[in-house]
Amino acid sequence: MKRCTLKTPLVLEGKGIHSGEKNRMQLKPAPLGLGIVFYHEDASLGSIQAHPSSVVDTRYAITLGNGKWKVQLIEHFMAALHALGITDLSITLSSSELPIMDGSSLPFYEAMLESRAEKSDQEMSSYRLNKAVWLVQGTSYILAVPQDYLSITYSICYPHPMIQHQSLSLDINEDTMRREILPARTFGFSKDLEAMRSQGLARGISLDNVLSFSEDGCMNESFRFENECVRHKILDIIGDMYLLGCPLHAHITAYKASHNLHINLLHQIMNNSEKMEIEESSLEKEDSSIFAA
Repeated sequence: MKRCTLKTPLVLEGKGIHSGEKNRMQLKPAPLGLGIVFYHEDASLGSIQAHPSSVVDTRYAITLGNGKWKVQLIEHFMAALHALGITDLSITLSSSELPIMDGSSLPFYEAMLESRAEKSDQEMSSYRLNKAVWLVQGTSYILAVPQDYLSITYSICYPHPMIQHQSLSLDINEDTMRREILPARTFGFSKDLEAMRSQGLARGISLDNVLSFSEDGCMNESFRFENECVRHKILDIIGDMYLLGCPLHAHITAYKASHNLHINLLHQIMNNSEKMEIEESSLEKEDSSIFAA
């Protein structure tokens, strides 16, 4: 894979799904080799590298931090960067939460598409597995096996008449992501809203940015895909995997996984070349709420 950045700066704005406040992102071309780096408008807060070691929370979304400030809900944006092949970028934020946009990655992708620079001549390294690695947590699991390219098989199962069991397997490249994955919106149960708002969360949720399921139906007018929920879970894992900072060559199989499992798998990929089984007790417990971006 060749390193790539933007050729011109961009400014994106939108509402935060948890704060409900307007947020601004300033995207600037970066020197090749910098990686994806987040800055706050208050320069004294320092920078945060998009990397698994920067992850400080996996509840509801991926949150990165440096001890001075945090940036939340980065996975939709990271999935768009993965699709575009953008490896180096400077992002300056007005707050600690990326805009939710329409709940998918498509607005990010479309906004950056025309500003994407030509691929450079500079090659970057990639992660190529020698042996399988996996993680199990209760009835959920995630597995990565060696392969010469990235593909994902993801399955979900929720006791709701309009979700139930959904499964999808795709080879991951820009074309399949643009057509099959990036438009898929985040989703959640309306019954969870009151509890989340009592914690100061979900203040920006609306039918314009979330597929919201009532007890036996969907409150939105239509789906973008019949199986939009599992497609969004694939979007999430692509964004999470891109925290590696370089391409991953593997086939990933996930069943009822979470951001927590995704990130723990990344650490196993980075730290272990031998197959190993991780005891459930060594993993963080993930919040069971379906309102996970």
